[in-house]
Amino acid sequence: MTIPEKQLRDLLFELEDSAGPKVLIGVSDDPSLTSKLHDKCAMQLSDQGKEAASAPASALLFNPLQTLINLSRNGTIGVIQLTDFDNVAPSDFELVLRQLNFHRDAIAALKVPILLWLSTEQLYSLINEAPDFWSRRTSVYYFTSYSSEQLLAKLFARKPLEIANVLSTETEAVQSILEAERSLAKCMNDKAEFSLPKVDRLINEIRTCVDTLSSGCRERKSLEITVNLWTLTHLDRVLYDRLRAAVRGNAEFQYLNSYENEVLVFLAERLHETLGTYLSQLGKKIRRRQSPDLLSVFRSAATSKMKRVALEIAQTGQELRGGSADLELYSLPGESVEDLLRARATRELEFWANGSIDTPPKYLTPEEARIVRHLYNSQSPLMEISSLAEALGMSRHALNAKLRETESKIRRVLDEAGYDPKLAS
Repeated sequence: MTIPEKQLRDLLFELEDSAGPKVLIGVSDDPSLTSKLHDKCAMQLSDQGKEAASAPASALLFNPLQTLINLSRNGTIGVIQLTDFDNVAPSDFELVLRQLNFHRDAIAALKVPILLWLSTEQLYSLINEAPDFWSRRTSVYYFTSYSSEQLLAKLFARKPLEIANVLSTETEAVQSILEAERSLAKCMNDKAEFSLPKVDRLINEIRTCVDTLSSGCRERKSLEITVNLWTLTHLDRVLYDRLRAAVRGNAEFQYLNSYENEVLVFLAERLHETLGTYLSQLGKKIRRRQSPDLLSVFRSAATSKMKRVALEIAQTGQELRGGSADLELYSLPGESVEDLLRARATRELEFWANGSIDTPPKYLTPEEARIVRHLYNSQSPLMEISSLAEALGMSRHALNAKLRETESKIRRVLDEAGYDPKLAS
């Protein structure tokens, strides 16, 4: 087992640094590790003469605000740790998240740090179910650590040769809009193709498809539609570039997908408004003999939010926590040198994939490195082989071949006892 030492050190520093309203999130998929980290935080504060309080998720079901008020002791407590979210039913977990979201201002008024211990899956639920509470976070600390097989399963579990042929109604609507836009552009730019009935038909087709997407929003499919548009506009790279510019340095970004989720949730919540903007521009574009552009409207809404996220980072002077090029490891009793070397290779690959470091493992070509990062950060089931191929600018057949080659190479490296980064040669 490997533990990111820097993450633990940063969390303890944040707890010792000062009191006041903070929302800290520790992410661990290992219950035993979570328990140890919980106890470590309590002991560290005790050594500093501060007291730590703790509450299981079940204590937050009925009157969470009163529970937190009682634990805060008028702001004198060092931290309130919220744990055991695995021990409540999924519906109760969602209820707790909505309660935290609703009481976010009152919780901040308690003037004590709140530390939530969540799994990766629970973190995604928090982002979706309590976006306003999530926006108040001070820092997120990841203590997740994949084994070699777990990481390989995460990267290559998509069965790339099985290409899905069934598209959702909303995905088909997006594709129809893009096709109609291309036909409109050709019609208006080529006198031989131009005819008013054809223009009217294409405009009506676009309006009908936008109505389909709007209906999808009302049916709680806005996030699915948003992820589809995000993929088509290649916005993951745009977001990464904006965050790097915000800190003006060769920063090593970790957990970029957390910020991607924040922007995605924002866009999903305002998707109906974005579609309205697109429709309002439709007539103006046609009168100017310009083709409408749904992806451009969506990209504009996305980059506007990205600018605000980047500005917040720049103003607070906070970079994403964690990335460490030296990949510090703890060794546990019973671990062999081979285990440690294999763990180091796994962490190097994972750190590259999740954005912690800017330099990929030496055995990966630039193309393979891009594929690995796309695979790792794809949280949506919409990322089928065709979507991934389009995002990477490759044909589906070429991507299938490259996926098999990349997986084989990574397995060979991770299976080597005594990992040698010069293996690529």
